[in-house]
Amino acid sequence: TVADCSLREAIVAANALTGPHTINVPAGTYTLTIAGAGEEDAATGDLDISEDITITGAGAATTIINGGGIDRVFDIDPYDNSPTVTLQNLTISNGSVSGPGGGAYVNSSGCPIVTLTNIAITGNTADLGGGVANDGCGSLTITSSTISGNTAVSGDGGGINSTYALTLTNVTVSGNATINGD
Repeated sequence: TVADCSLREAIVAANALTGPHTINVPAGTYTLTIAGAGEEDAATGDLDISEDITITGAGAATTIINGGGIDRVFDIDPYDNSPTVTLQNLTISNGSVSGPGGGAYVNSSGCPIVTLTNIAITGNTADLGGGVANDGCGSLTITSSTISGNTAVSGDGGGINSTYALTLTNVTVSGNATINGD
C-alpha cells in the first residue's frame, strides 16, 4: 500500500507489482507536468498503465486529470500485458498527442479489458481518436459518461476512434471535431 504520493507515483508502483491494484484519487485537479513523450514506464509524459488497476476519483466534476498539453493522459497496455483497467468518477482533459488517443489510448500491443464509468473526456487532441482511441484487440466499455469537445486533427474520431470491441451505455458523444465524423 502506497499512501500520500502523486498519481504518477502510484501508477508506477502499481505497474511494478502484479495486480490488481486500486488507486483512489481525491477531489482536485491533477496536471501532468513531466514532459517527455515516447517512454512507456509512466516516468514522463502520459500515465502508462501496464498492470490490473482501478483508478477511482471522487466524481467527474471534482477529480480532474489534466494532461497539461504535454502528451496524451493515459496509455493503457504499452507492454502487451493485457491488463484489466477501470477508470471511474473522474475527468480526463487537455491531453495532446501526435498519434492516437489524446485522452486515453487503449494500445494495440495487447488485449486489455478497459472500463470507463462516470467519466468526462473533454478538451483532448490527437491525430485520431481525440478523446479515446481503442486500437487494442481487447474490449472498451464506456458507461454513464460524456465525451465532448475533443479533436482529431488528421484522422477519424474526434470523440472516439475504435477498431475493436466497443460498448457504449448511457454515453453522450457530442461537440467533437474531426475531418471524418464525430
